[in-house]
Amino acid sequence: MSLQPAPPLAYQDVFVWGPLYETGLPLMDTQHRMLVDLINQLGRYRVEGADEAALINCCWSLRQYAFYHFSCEEQLLEASPLSEDHKASHLRRHGEFAQAIEGLSEQVRADVGQGADALLGFLVRWLALHILTEDMALAESLQLESSEGAPRSQGVLIEAVGQLFDRLVSQRRWLTERYQQLASQQQQRGLSSQPPG
Repeated sequence: MSLQPAPPLAYQDVFVWGPLYETGLPLMDTQHRMLVDLINQLGRYRVEGADEAALINCCWSLRQYAFYHFSCEEQLLEASPLSEDHKASHLRRHGEFAQAIEGLSEQVRADVGQGADALLGFLVRWLALHILTEDMALAESLQLESSEGAPRSQGVLIEAVGQLFDRLVSQRRWLTERYQQLASQQQQRGLSSQPPG
């Protein structure tokens, strides 16, 4: 019996965009989508073993686009009816992000692979939570001001956690099946290498 080599693992995006993350503000949603695409590009580069120059360029592009997005978002924030405390909190989050990105940029310069992994993990967590909390609140305030609907951020956050859980379960199931296939192949190899008795 001839064993077939295992098929290569297919790259899966680290951040899967979906309607859950749509704020209802076209400009903001387009920019968020661009950030997600850049995050997934960095993830793909890491999995595919891209060279240092490509990784550094992708990290730099992510950093620059995030700052551009924040400048646009801050203009929306100024126009929103949110309280001054809420606006200040949102701006503080942007400042915390900028500080973290500066530190992670230093990590990328020191060790591209580890720095890119740290940046990737930070961006996925930060962007998902920022969209589902601060950005949804901003969008809701602008939409309520124009009487377009009621707040939905809590339901969206619960749905996001549910989708993340479902994705983790699916990936765990796939890994378990793959492990069982490999164990079976290894056992077959062990049996076929034994001398006939």
